[in-house]
Amino acid sequence: MSEQLSHMPTYEQRLFDYFMGRSEDAEKRAEYIRRGLIPTNNLSLLIVDEPEAELAPGIPNPSDYRQQSYGHLVIALRENQPELWARAKEVAANTEAVQREYWDTMVSQGAESAEARELAAQVEGVGWTKAEVYTEVMHILGPQMEVEGLDPLDICQ
Repeated sequence: MSEQLSHMPTYEQRLFDYFMGRSEDAEKRAEYIRRGLIPTNNLSLLIVDEPEAELAPGIPNPSDYRQQSYGHLVIALRENQPELWARAKEVAANTEAVQREYWDTMVSQGAESAEARELAAQVEGVGWTKAEVYTEVMHILGPQMEVEGLDPLDICQ
């Protein structure tokens, strides 16, 4: 599968191979490629205005970008790209809300209910919208990280 992406920058290839390298991911991987998107996995956990420094007393929050080697790049993104930052936060919150509603509906009404089927389609739609926005974010952060000798994969884990 790597040969399909030989024209892409190294960080994009590594993201695909790491997050969608298994044979069972082939269909989703192909759809990402068709849409011109890259997988960013947990990148949305970093798009928070003021992340908590600790998960619990004495346990550092790995999603607090201020504690990470790439933190200054995330801060620069927030400060220099406020519209993209706001869209990224909004799309992540919307995706989470639709997913939560879907799971609640599946539990209360069953996966085959009309409402659950409708919400499943919405989950897919908001997922692609989120992937579009986070691909934009990664296209800014990925090259900057590579220039600084940082691994863009680290920001998505």
